[in-house]
Amino acid sequence: MILGESRNLKNVMFHLTNFHHYTNGEAIRFVSSEYNQHWLGRLSIKTEEWRVTIDSLKDSYGLSEATRLRRAYAITHVGRIERIDDRTFTGTEANRVLEALFFFLSFVRGFWVAPILPVGFDDRGEGVWQSCGDHLAQAWQHVDSWFPSSRPNSIVDLFSGFLKWFQNPIWNEPLRLAIQWYVECNLNSGKVLARCLVR
Repeated sequence: MILGESRNLKNVMFHLTNFHHYTNGEAIRFVSSEYNQHWLGRLSIKTEEWRVTIDSLKDSYGLSEATRLRRAYAITHVGRIERIDDRTFTGTEANRVLEALFFFLSFVRGFWVAPILPVGFDDRGEGVWQSCGDHLAQAWQHVDSWFPSSRPNSIVDLFSGFLKWFQNPIWNEPLRLAIQWYVECNLNSGKVLARCLVR
């Protein structure tokens, strides 16, 4: 379900549940009348057309631990999509980038991670667009992942190439299938081994 005007968006904000806790990202500074905090939790991903910023919450490690113990969900990161040239874009264009991020970030995390609750803002900073729907996201569980949590910026250049292949009509479906098989096998690898050992 789409709410609001889907044209002339300046940026789109979204949230991620149960994404990796990482260290050594770019600096985030939060200043208010009561707080002056900073932490190294930003990933800045650029393509030829898009800039995607992903910020971990200040206590993403505590949230990750709480969700790990309860096998639950928590919003651990906030993201923003905008054009490199600062021009406006449509909700349809934003949804294409969000869909590519869904597959890319799930591949990075090792289980399903969806950009949820996207809100589009116009050039005055007013929320004018929302995309509401169900998303495939995973409750926390331990899975293997190739993501280098101590060197998170090593993945920022990968999305540019991934987006090109994802937008290619020849490679879109094979990419989807490959990531789906990877994620599902990763989710079930320990369970299969446990069943084999029990037998």
